[in-house]
Order: sequence, then structure tokens, then C-alpha cells
Amino acid sequence: MRVRNSGFPGYVIAAFVCLGLLYLVCGTADAQAEMQRRLAPIKKAPATIQRIAPVQAPNVGPDLTLSGCEVLCDRGGGYSKQICQQYGYSNQFTYKIRAAMKNNGNDAASIEAGWRVWGATHQQGNAAPAPAGSAQIQTATAGGVYLPAGATVSGSNSPVLYNLKNLPPGAHRVVFTADPDNRIAETGEGNNTSQCTWDVVAMPPTPPYDLTITHVAVSPSSGPPTTNFTFTVTVKNIGGATFDGFNTRCEPGTSFNKPKLEENETVSRTISVPGPMTPGTKTINCTVNSFQPEQNTSNNAMSATFTVTQP
Repeated sequence: MRVRNSGFPGYVIAAFVCLGLLYLVCGTADAQAEMQRRLAPIKKAPATIQRIAPVQAPNVGPDLTLSGCEVLCDRGGGYSKQICQQYGYSNQFTYKIRAAMKNNGNDAASIEAGWRVWGATHQQGNAAPAPAGSAQIQTATAGGVYLPAGATVSGSNSPVLYNLKNLPPGAHRVVFTADPDNRIAETGEGNNTSQCTWDVVAMPPTPPYDLTITHVAVSPSSGPPTTNFTFTVTVKNIGGATFDGFNTRCEPGTSFNKPKLEENETVSRTISVPGPMTPGTKTINCTVNSFQPEQNTSNNAMSATFTVTQP
């Protein structure tokens, strides 16, 4: 076919023809590529390996610990810290050393019967430690004892050393150990000890101090339960020097004290007997406890009886 040269309109027609042919070719290529993409197998991205930290087991188990050790002094009137602090640590005193054990773990501590739970050693100066007496050992009763988590062994079941006396002057040390034979598997073994240290000083010979109860009487001696019974107790210093105080306790009833008692001085108190009371024979028991060692303590107690009659 022959195309005549018809000027500008002819060129326009030729351009449109070319664009149509180009679109046809491109569309066919795109369709073929799309068909190949659909027919090709699907490729998955490689899986990512995640490292998960193992779960840590909780710190479960008993953990026996000992509280701070403390020293109490007795110079004839009972143990107290005040005696230690006020009069110093004398070689004439008797000592009580104590500490309490607690289970700080998350599980109960099984304390088997018959083996040592507490241990204690006493050391003087740089000498080798030695067992600190019969009170060092606390044994469980038959069938065993279980100390729950968070519980504290207190009172008479705590590790207590009584009657450490006649100690020579110098440095002294008592060390308590919980579970000394390592029978209990604990979560921590580094907190099983507690220790006390104190210096004992030599005191001059004790003067001939001597207190006594000279009189205990109940008034009236008998009466029905509604009777207002009273009792009178008298304490006297029969020694040869001024006495540095005392405490008198009467049961049932009350107590009284005096910080100083001169030679041959007498102190009396009249006290109401607490009620109500049932019929029968009753007893008032009075004991004087001195704040200093005495040369004679056999005269430190006295009793009196009275009768409560039927209403």
C-alpha cells in the first residue's frame, strides 16, 4: 500500500500506530512475567532461632540464722543487762549468755530427735575454744521438731548458757552455732554463728552483806471470801555494811524494792491479798533478792498461812 505524503496529518497517524504496537508488545511481556511469577514455587524466609533463657529455680529451703548474742549478769538478785552496765563485768558475777535462732528460709527446718541443734564454745583470751557447758545443747523431743519459715525459737528453747561463773579476769568469748553438725541442708551456711565478747575484771573481796526476811503475817488470820486480807512483810540488813538495794516478791500478791539499806535498817510493807478467793488454807510466800552477793541466802524467804472460811 502506498501512503501518500499528505503532510502533518500523516505523521500524527503514524505516531498513533507506533504507540499502539508498543503497548501491545509491553502488555504481552507483562502478562508473561505475571504468569511466570504465579507458576513459580513460593519461597519462604528462613526461620529465626530464638534462644530462651531457662527459668531459674527459686531459692527454696530452710535457712537458720542466729540473732545478736547478749550477756546478762547476776550478782545475787537475778540476771539483767543493767547489772552488767552499772557494775561492770565482775569475776564475782554469774553470767547468762543467750541468742535466739530464726528460720529465714522459705521452707520449714526439720530438726531430727536426739542430735544437736545448738552448739556453743567458750574461749578465754587467746586460748583454744572449749565446750561451754551442759546448756549448750538443745535436743528435739521424740518425733522431731519443725521450725516453720519465718519462725523464731524463743524462751527456754533458745540457746542459753547459764551459770558461767568463777570466770578469771580477762577477755572472754562465747560463740553459738546453729546446726553444728550440718544435719540441715540450708540455702545459706554463712550465717549460723553469733558471738559475745566481754572483759571480766577482778573485784575486791565481798563485804559481809546479809539480808533477811524477819516477819510475814496475814491479817485477819481467817475470814469468808469477802474479807479484805492484808499481809505485812519485813526485810532487814543484818550484815556489817550498807546494802546496795533489794527486791522483795510475795506470791500471790506483789513486790517492792529499795535502792539502799543501811546496816541494821528495817523496811516493812503492808499489801492487800488479791481476790477473789475460794475457801481453804492459803499461803503467802515471800522472797528477798539482793542486788549484791550475800554471805548467807538461807534466810531470804519466809511464808505465812491464813484460812478462807465458807461464806
